[in-house]
Amino acid sequence: MRQNKVWDDKIRLFFLGTGAYPGKSIADYAREYDLEDIVHEHRARYPFLQVLNFLSAATGVMVIGSTEKHYTASKVFQAVLSKKPVFAMFHRESSAYELLHNVRAVEYSLGWHETIPEADFDKALQEKLVSFIDQKAVWSPDLELLEKDYSARNGATKLVEAMEMVLGARQ
Repeated sequence: MRQNKVWDDKIRLFFLGTGAYPGKSIADYAREYDLEDIVHEHRARYPFLQVLNFLSAATGVMVIGSTEKHYTASKVFQAVLSKKPVFAMFHRESSAYELLHNVRAVEYSLGWHETIPEADFDKALQEKLVSFIDQKAVWSPDLELLEKDYSARNGATKLVEAMEMVLGARQ
């Protein structure tokens, strides 16, 4: 995007609390692609209230998942609840992608799937990212749907039902 003069040089990407993980870091990739002036990684973990402070100061929030459909980013809830536009990339079959769809927070969401040709995905990625940066779409998730489908009460109910089913099957 930078080479194509699509990137606004004032924009910075901060990857916060990424933790110590094996392999190449985000900072390593930034160096490799000469993006150190745009991309900043802070691997230290942050307390919950500090994360909320970061989110409230942000123009938008990025939540990037995995190409694995079983991967679920726990931070997707905080991102949506921040009331900031959320740019998200997840496998189309992941629960995080499903959550974003269920609460109507998909204006800047991109679903990856192994059947999508790489060139098509790259084009869609650039379009969504430009739209996110320019805040072209109205981002208006229905947070009441979070309570209905993803509340602690709903989760506890599902857990109890599963336990009753297992215990009932033993009798």
